[in-house]
Amino acid sequence: MTRRLSFKPIQGGRVVVLIEEADRLTEGAADALLKTLEEPPPYALFLLVTAIPERLPATVRSRLHRINLPAPTLDLRKRWGAILPFWTDRIVATLAGRASFSTASGLAEETVREIDDLPPLLDLAHAWWRDLAILQETEDPSLLVVGRSEGLSPLLAKKDADQIYAGLAAIVETSRAIEGNVLKQLALERLFFRLM
Repeated sequence: MTRRLSFKPIQGGRVVVLIEEADRLTEGAADALLKTLEEPPPYALFLLVTAIPERLPATVRSRLHRINLPAPTLDLRKRWGAILPFWTDRIVATLAGRASFSTASGLAEETVREIDDLPPLLDLAHAWWRDLAILQETEDPSLLVVGRSEGLSPLLAKKDADQIYAGLAAIVETSRAIEGNVLKQLALERLFFRLM
């Protein structure tokens, strides 16, 4: 890792170092990591993942910014519960149809009226679009998180890879906007029109 970090990244501007189960670092490995953490290259980003941060040496912990993440939900369909039928029956069906701004506007209005909490809906949209990308690239339905290949087919028939990745970017952008102080309906109108 330290040898790799001596070279600047060729693309992207950053080198990301991911250390899973960081609490299992040996004392020697922790000491070596500590030296790098004390004076990291400006292009390096370290992600130390652990379920037991207290097991990391205090000297290492003192040089990190702690971010607590919730435990992953095993059953995503259960997590999205009531919004999944609205997503599949109403939104996906509309997005697979003919594209028009008035259709996107009507769908946004209906969504704001029907769904109280939009962040889970946008998480679902992101997972669905990710499934589109996976299915297009691999044609392997076993890798899908939310969608089923038959539900994705109408959208997949309309989209090439660039459009799918642009859709993913639009969903992320809309999620960030909704977290801010924007009019939800206008943000969704724009998103739905871009996804059509």
